[in-house]
Amino acid sequence: MGQSSQVILISLCTSLIVSLFTFILGLKSGKNQADRAMIQKIYKDIYSQLDELKRFIQDNRPKRWSHYEKIQIDLNSYRYIPPIAKLQRTGELLHIKPSIAKQAVELEKELINYGSNMFDSITNIHKVLTSDRSFYKDQGQFKQHQGQSETAHFETFNPTECRNFIGLDYRDFYNKDKIIEAFSRLVSDNKCAIEFRLQTNSTCITYTIYPEGLTVSPEVFIENIYKKLDIEVKNFSRLVSSKNVSSTIKIFMENAKQSPSAQDFP
Repeated sequence: MGQSSQVILISLCTSLIVSLFTFILGLKSGKNQADRAMIQKIYKDIYSQLDELKRFIQDNRPKRWSHYEKIQIDLNSYRYIPPIAKLQRTGELLHIKPSIAKQAVELEKELINYGSNMFDSITNIHKVLTSDRSFYKDQGQFKQHQGQSETAHFETFNPTECRNFIGLDYRDFYNKDKIIEAFSRLVSDNKCAIEFRLQTNSTCITYTIYPEGLTVSPEVFIENIYKKLDIEVKNFSRLVSSKNVSSTIKIFMENAKQSPSAQDFP
């Protein structure tokens, strides 16, 4: 082989090696970028779920297990899979720091348990509101509806024939300030009735107070009711004190941001 041919061959080999090396670097860089984007999405999905849970709790309408995807385990059992638990189930949480993944799963579970416990307390709140009828003029009345419990629908008498209503959820009792504000409408210049309602596929209960339907002032009524709620509704005080979850979620977010793979985490 002539010297010129050798020079051409060496040049071609060198070009090939350089091109291959550049290609490999490009692949690695592309993979790193793709991995980074995937990890960022996992962190953002976690953030989105926790932020949504926080907002619903602040609105007194916390999410509960039945709001999420239901999977059958066998003929007689099933489980609900919320978003972060689903990331764990599909293995996507393996891409982030294990301690952060574990905290995210546990925090999601804790917040959904909180919502489920609050929802489960509604019927007991209804019982507390209707058990001592001395608070209501002429003791109020239970309205009978076919096929429903005799104590499912309670209302005070309506001396002023009020037709204006505001609707609340029984879980609003976990926000005393909101209850105080609502009950002030019973005696304001723009009076209106207050109706609390729970309605599901299997249950409907209501509790309605009309202006001038109480035997005591709204302030006295509220203070007495809250004393009863603390005693007669399981974990009522604990659920009230646990309602502010913002700090817990904030601590988790700050810990998550310390992870090297959490760049650009919200």
